[in-house]
Amino acid sequence: MARGELCTLYVKLAGKATAAELRAALTAAYEAAPFVRVVEEGTIPATQHVRGSNFCHIGIFADRIPGRAIVGSTIDNLVKGSAGQALQNF
Repeated sequence: MARGELCTLYVKLAGKATAAELRAALTAAYEAAPFVRVVEEGTIPATQHVRGSNFCHIGIFADRIPGRAIVGSTIDNLVKGSAGQALQNF
């Protein structure tokens, strides 16, 4: 991995919510965000897919523990600095 940040989060789902419902909610929440992409189901976000870009890729997976989900995200942290922020604000 040449550069970038890869984050893994373990999420406790509310009530009887599922990972699929979390995916749908995140997809809807970021629908108008030009630099955030919820990747296809089963795809693991990788730093090589965002290298040199201002994108953030998010993947959602069901955990083996009921009531939990795994969320993975990745960014190119060198682009997400001042220049990337200026481009995003533009």
